[in-house]
Amino acid sequence: MALKTSVTLDGHTAPVEVTITNPDRVRWDMTRSKHNWPTFNDAPFLGTTFLAWAALRREGIYPGTFEDFRDRDAIDVESYEDTAAEADAVGDLGNPTQ
Repeated sequence: MALKTSVTLDGHTAPVEVTITNPDRVRWDMTRSKHNWPTFNDAPFLGTTFLAWAALRREGIYPGTFEDFRDRDAIDVESYEDTAAEADAVGDLGNPTQ
């Protein structure tokens, strides 16, 4: 399943939706280690906010720094599993075990 994130940015009326991908997760790992931040499990809001920022940067949607995103521009960040993507991937194949 793909991890999706919905971000409400200051000054925008509608949330922006992005998919979290491996480059975003790697960026979290590298940055967390460099700054001696807590683990994702110990600081889930920090981790979720960082992944959202990384995805928005990767997509060219948000040009600002993580600090600006975290402290000012990200009004709300919500993550969820994209179950529709999984259903589409299976298509009409049915259950191969039957």
